[in-house]
Amino acid sequence: ESSLIKFIQALDIDVDHMRNQYKQLGAIPFNSANKYMVSVNTNPDTGAPLITMKGAPERVLQRCDKALIKGEVVDLEGDVLARIEEMQTQCSANGLRVLGFAEYECEKGQFPDDYKYETENPNFPIGNDPTNKKYHP
Repeated sequence: ESSLIKFIQALDIDVDHMRNQYKQLGAIPFNSANKYMVSVNTNPDTGAPLITMKGAPERVLQRCDKALIKGEVVDLEGDVLARIEEMQTQCSANGLRVLGFAEYECEKGQFPDDYKYETENPNFPIGNDPTNKKYHP
């Protein structure tokens, strides 16, 4: 996390201000079994819950069906997926630490303001999880 903070600070963004803007509603801490962490925050621009994930690329990628490539949202399949996996493998082979990132903005009103976000058995979308059909289509 310290690397991410340094990256943001280099862009002249106040980390504390950013954290205060995006009120945290729930979080799944990183653990070695999941190999990812999840944070649910309120998007200050829309008021909708914003779910973000960071972790091992293979764990994050398997939960995604879209990718942002050069500012365009594209389907995460075929050549796109193969290229991302190839770049991840190359970086790892060169001794670079690689992290995957994902986000999903829920529709405003999808969850009530007083909704309790469960972290042991997530009751909110965290991607393509075949074990939970209700929240993970």
